[in-house]
Amino acid sequence: MAIDLRDNAAKRNRIQREINKLVHGKRSKLFSEISSISNNLWDFIKTVREPEKKETVVNSEEFDTVCEDAATLANSESQRVEITHTWDGVGAYIKVKRQAVQEKLDAFNNRTVEGRRAPQLYLPTSRVFYDILSTDYHVVYIDFGFVGSDDFADEKSISSYGTESAIMIPFLADSPGGFPKYSLSLGQYYQRDRGDISRVNINFPYYGIDELTVTETGAVWRNGSDELTVSFVKSNPCKAPPSNRRHEFDVMIKEELQFSFSKPDLGFCDRHSIVENPLCDIFKSIRSDVETAGFDVCQVGGAVSQGTCDASFAMLCITDGFRDLLLLKDDPIEVVASERFYGRFKIILQYPCLG
Repeated sequence: MAIDLRDNAAKRNRIQREINKLVHGKRSKLFSEISSISNNLWDFIKTVREPEKKETVVNSEEFDTVCEDAATLANSESQRVEITHTWDGVGAYIKVKRQAVQEKLDAFNNRTVEGRRAPQLYLPTSRVFYDILSTDYHVVYIDFGFVGSDDFADEKSISSYGTESAIMIPFLADSPGGFPKYSLSLGQYYQRDRGDISRVNINFPYYGIDELTVTETGAVWRNGSDELTVSFVKSNPCKAPPSNRRHEFDVMIKEELQFSFSKPDLGFCDRHSIVENPLCDIFKSIRSDVETAGFDVCQVGGAVSQGTCDASFAMLCITDGFRDLLLLKDDPIEVVASERFYGRFKIILQYPCLG
């Protein structure tokens, strides 16, 4: 029997083509399923890596323990008083030379009240913002925002809400080589034509200047021929700051014991002959002890409710007078970190603090 090999070859080719079509179809379907699974998996990974951008809101219970821990740093026999206020603003750390900070600390450490020296504060040996700053540098903190006092809400004639700005030296120690757990307030600034405003943050020296304007996009200081202009961009919608930067702000705002470059001013209520008022009642009750403590009065912050958002901060113009306030001298300006924070806060005042 003769066999037509060409016919068999044609059959084999047809069979092979059918097999290829079948395999290709299944392979395409398989690849499609794999691609779908991969896309779904990537979408899931992105939700883990990039969670929904919400406001970072922290409840007061989380800070109660922090405040209690900070309070143990102070004299165990010190008295504590709480004062509440509201705040909404932007704060930033500015890079400055350690030598400039040391000169300011020397001036504070040599101050006396009735023969008693101020608490001695020192630069830490450990570097702050170690991933950014070299050993020759430290930071100064500055903020701009809106401050209000719930305790003065019933006093219509009192300027209890307005724009203010603060400067302080954070991350200081109470001994050479000590751990950074203190800060020194250099000043709280407000626009002079507001009059004698309520000094809610009594552990800060208050200074009136010609102009202090704060908007959603920046702030302006003017005093005589001096000017400071800054711009900031707040994340919208609110985006949580990077965790490594957030920690530095939390430590300063809610853990550090803050001293003042000048003695607390408790005379506001006396100057205005204010009738019964919660904050004035506090001032009256602590006046004698606070005056006795002199410079040894400190405060630690806390939050009743707080929101925190990422924000950028840039200095556009600064003249010599304001450079001196920020301990910048002739150095170039470098913003190390910034953020927006807002909410209702409490100031826990302690006296004596270290003595």
